[in-house]
Formats: sequence, structure tokens, C-alpha cells
Amino acid sequence: MPTGSLASVDRTRRPDKNIVAGFGDRHAQRPAFVVAVTWRNQWTPSATMESMVKLAKNFRSFADLAAAYGRDRDYRIVRLPRSGSEVAIVAPHGGSIEAHTSDIARDIAGQDFNLYLFEGLLKAGNFAALHLSSHLFDEPGCLDLLSACRCVVSVHGCGHAGEIVLMGGRDVVLRESIGERLRGLGVECEAAPAGLDAADPMNVCNRGRGGAGVQLEVSLALRRSPHRALLVRAVREALLATLTQPQQGRSA
Repeated sequence: MPTGSLASVDRTRRPDKNIVAGFGDRHAQRPAFVVAVTWRNQWTPSATMESMVKLAKNFRSFADLAAAYGRDRDYRIVRLPRSGSEVAIVAPHGGSIEAHTSDIARDIAGQDFNLYLFEGLLKAGNFAALHLSSHLFDEPGCLDLLSACRCVVSVHGCGHAGEIVLMGGRDVVLRESIGERLRGLGVECEAAPAGLDAADPMNVCNRGRGGAGVQLEVSLALRRSPHRALLVRAVREALLATLTQPQQGRSA
């Protein structure tokens, strides 16, 4: 609640019957007291509340987001390098930004692959406040991790109905390998439409060593379903198979 103080009180005796005439005839001739109170507001919004009005759609880089929100208060970064791994699994909109994407990324990475999560911690409004577009996601720790990786897979959430995966990114070989395995396991998948296809070289999934990765847009129904274990299985199998192949000619 706001706190404040009474700055002034004006208590004036006014016998004008018009002031109280509306209360009935027996009050009409009685004097009335009018009290004028001036409230001096001493309340100011907290830093967190002020930052809530800053929307991710207006940010042009991670530095803009970091200037508006506090690490380990409003968001968290999880960065787990795995010794000798050439694969990175990324959830740039994890935590409460796109529900369950962090969980899926963790399961895909297991103990074998590098893991990077950017997770929203706000009590509400995480998507509006913290959803930095993937082609603008340039958090230094993330890019440093990806720079040494041959394969990058990013996990996102999409609003499509049913249990489905929309696949994008510039790594054609890995993308097709994941799709083939998903279909073999009975999980619906299709090419992502324009705007979700991660074709931009600056998209975080394409920031690995070879300039090509895969973006998985996973519907909420699948993210909540036990069938997401099939997605995890398909991606892991495809990654392990792809690592045995030469990298040349993999990008779109």
C-alpha cells in the first residue's frame, strides 16, 4: 500500500444549508463542517515494477534486456559445458517464457551435450518482458559456448494445436535426420513456416562453428505430453548419427 502524510487540513464552519439540504429538512438549518485533506504521496514504484513496463519486443540486443531486468532476480542463465562435446542444446526462452522448453532441452542434452538455458523468473508476463527474438539473442556466454560447437539445436514453444514439431534452421542434414526419426516414432512434424523457419544466419541456432543449426518449435500439447520423450529420443539419435558424418554441405 502507498504511504504518505497529511500535508494540510482545512476545517471550516459553513452554515450554508445548501451544503446539507440533501439529507432532509431536519438537517437543513444545521451548520456543516467541510474538511479538505491534501495527500502528499510518498510512494514510488520498485525497480522491478518499473522494469515490467519494458517489453522485449523493443529490445535490439541482450544488452538491452540486461539493462532492464536483473539476473537471478528476473531471469536466470544456466550454462553447462560438457568436456569434449561438439553439440549444444539451447532453450533461449526457457523457464516461464515458453513453458517446458527448459525441461526438453535438459533431457536432450543429458550428460553428453553442452546445455544453455535462458529462463524467465518473473511472477507474470515473462513472454512479453523476456522473449528476446532468436536473431537478436546475443548473450555473450551463449555465443561463446556455441562458437566451438559443430551442431546446435534450439528448443522453442509454438502455439499450434495438437502435438506437433515445426522444424527450421540452416542445417539441412540434421533437420531431415530429426524429422525422419520423429515420423518413424509417430510424432507429427513439418517444415516451419516463414517467420519460424530460423533461416536468418543470426538466429541463435545458426551461431555454431558451421553457421547452421536446427530450431524446433514444439506445440504446448506436445510439451505437456509424455510423448515429448519421443522427441528427445529422436533428436539425440539424430545428433549422434550426424556427428559421424562430414560437416560439408550441411547448410541451406
